[in-house]
Amino acid sequence: MKGKKFLSLGMAAVLACSAFPATSYAMETDAEVYEETDIIGDEEEGGGSSEGLREGDFSYYKLEEGGVVVTHYYGDGGNVQIPATIAGEPVKTLHKTFSLCANVTGVTIPDSVTSIEGDTFLKCTNLTSVIIPDSVENIDSRAFGACGITSITIPAGVNRISNRAFLKCSKLTEIAVSPDNQTYTSEDGVLYNKEKTKLCICPDGKEGVLTIPEGVEYIPADAFGECDGLTKIEIPASLINFGIPEEDDNVGTFSGGEKLAEIVVSADNPAYASEAGILYDKNKTRLICCPVKKEGAVTVPDSVTSIAVDALFGCNDITKLVIPAGTTDLGLDEDGWLFGIGDKLTEIIVSADNPKYASEDGALYNKAKTLLIDCPRGKETLTIPASVTEIAETHGFKSCKKLTEITVSPDNQTYASEDGILYNKEKTNLIACPGGKSGETVIPASVTEIEYDAFPCLEDGTYPVQLIVTPGSYAETYAKEHELPYAYPEGEASCQHQYKTEITKAPSCTAAGEQTQTCQKCGDTKKTAVPATGHTYQTTVVQASVNKDGQIITKCTKCGDTKTVTIYAPKTIRLSKTEFTYNGKAQKPSVTVTDSAGKTIAASNYTVSYASGSKNAGTYTATVAFKGNYSGTVKKPYTIQPKGTSLSSVKAKKKGFTAKWKKQTAQTDGYEIQYSTDSKFKKGTKIKEVNKNKTTSQSISKLKAKKKYYVRIRTYKKVKVNGKSTKICSGWSKVKTVKTKK
Repeated sequence: MKGKKFLSLGMAAVLACSAFPATSYAMETDAEVYEETDIIGDEEEGGGSSEGLREGDFSYYKLEEGGVVVTHYYGDGGNVQIPATIAGEPVKTLHKTFSLCANVTGVTIPDSVTSIEGDTFLKCTNLTSVIIPDSVENIDSRAFGACGITSITIPAGVNRISNRAFLKCSKLTEIAVSPDNQTYTSEDGVLYNKEKTKLCICPDGKEGVLTIPEGVEYIPADAFGECDGLTKIEIPASLINFGIPEEDDNVGTFSGGEKLAEIVVSADNPAYASEAGILYDKNKTRLICCPVKKEGAVTVPDSVTSIAVDALFGCNDITKLVIPAGTTDLGLDEDGWLFGIGDKLTEIIVSADNPKYASEDGALYNKAKTLLIDCPRGKETLTIPASVTEIAETHGFKSCKKLTEITVSPDNQTYASEDGILYNKEKTNLIACPGGKSGETVIPASVTEIEYDAFPCLEDGTYPVQLIVTPGSYAETYAKEHELPYAYPEGEASCQHQYKTEITKAPSCTAAGEQTQTCQKCGDTKKTAVPATGHTYQTTVVQASVNKDGQIITKCTKCGDTKTVTIYAPKTIRLSKTEFTYNGKAQKPSVTVTDSAGKTIAASNYTVSYASGSKNAGTYTATVAFKGNYSGTVKKPYTIQPKGTSLSSVKAKKKGFTAKWKKQTAQTDGYEIQYSTDSKFKKGTKIKEVNKNKTTSQSISKLKAKKKYYVRIRTYKKVKVNGKSTKICSGWSKVKTVKTKK
């Protein structure tokens, strides 16, 4: 199967014959753009590499020289800020970090990062913004492969970019470069080296006309990636070297280009030329590349002696191809494919003076017309002359979807035709049915051989023809074996089938099986699919305990397919408050539980019970009992303190003072008066206990004379905790000051 059109083989031939030999550009892998051959396939879902250590939303591994490589993102997406440090080490490298993360829309990279390695943003289809710091030096192959960015700015520090860093970024229209960058620059959204002697990368989303600046000498392979929006490329006089890959013939400088209609070369270019939008070598002796959107008739100039392999491939809007006398190399590739032009081409005309090729009825032949080389895909009928003794394997009748009839001259001694189908002369071998033929067609009983793929099918796998076959003939057997529709001539008896069904391939959970029906009388067989059975899953829950993660294991009882989901263990259990003040009502804190992954566990997964009497001053316990996917019990203590009081007055007396306060008898046993010469009560501090809760004043003596003291008061209540008497105090009152008398 052929894919998109490529230019490199043509360029190779030109450079090999040109007076301008390939320079070191074609092989260089320096600090500018290094050439690789990565492709983007169907990656497995999940993204990144989940191996290694984990902190927050990221997994990572440590480098021996210090720093970490971030390998996977687990977060909820949106705009993501990568931390500058993980586990106390600077983040230096990103490697597959966001691969396949379609939920990420924006990423800010910290200035600790120096390298963005392969697949970091691979297939981040909703990614629209990436902020790259000046610290980044390297952007690796497929770093942004097939992601959704529309523009990107290369900062000053980058000195190495893979030519496939932005592979298949179909929305990318602009690559901008910091003016302080010493390796790269950009113009009109296209990436160049600093000196603008090399075009490094044209973004895949670039549209319209691209004018390559004068001074550019070299374009590496795949610099144009899949620039399907370009309609015209203008090549300056300075550009004499295109990158040529060493191993992959299907990679070329102008690969893709689904809208490219014109290539224009400066008249001063010493290596290349153009005419009517088609690219040639300077002397127009070789046709190198015809843009795929070239329309109408193409007349190859008289000076052309050769056409490069695939130079016309994919040019589906060409209607007529005129080949001059001097063109003797038509660019057959190793598979024998010729032009590969689409089904609008109806005619190939070869000059009568051409010494190697000829044409008749719009088809291409060798000079003696003994070999039919190519039938244009747009032809509706074809007449093969008497002189033909061989038809090339590239005749392409199967691809000629408009061809409804092949007629062979009755004087031809090698071939014959009947009802528009091609046979050998004796009609024992059916060679080809035209790709556009439909309806009933009678197959002669003389046929004993039918060529492989002689009857082309439609895109949906069905056949447009119905074979009319003789009962018991080879054609009948062939139709049965290849599942072609067939019938018998009117009036001829056919078998009244009696079928027996046998399962010839048992279905599995995911793959269909097959059953064969065999007629017990004539042996006619029919094969039909047996639908896949589908999985029968059984779920086992291993509960997560307080100290250990659990699992939900779903396993198919038939094939063993297993899916495992981690139940992260409860890690942190917090009370909304651990201290309350007595208010005469029951007081109970609420509970929040988070798991080992930092996520909140829903309250439906546990119950909370409280000790009775949680109204009075005392110490109480909230008991969290897990259920469902969790197991275990955790107790968390909290305290109800007695209500506090406040100082009414503090009056000085000789070497002491008298304190008065508001009486507080509810849930209290007494008071504590604290006094100190230190305003912060850090030193020289004493406490006087008043063990009756109805007392409202207390004198303090034996203090220093004429000394300033700081005074405050609180209530207390004695309760039993684990069988022992424990004093629970209120908070301290506001401080009052007093200066003792002499």
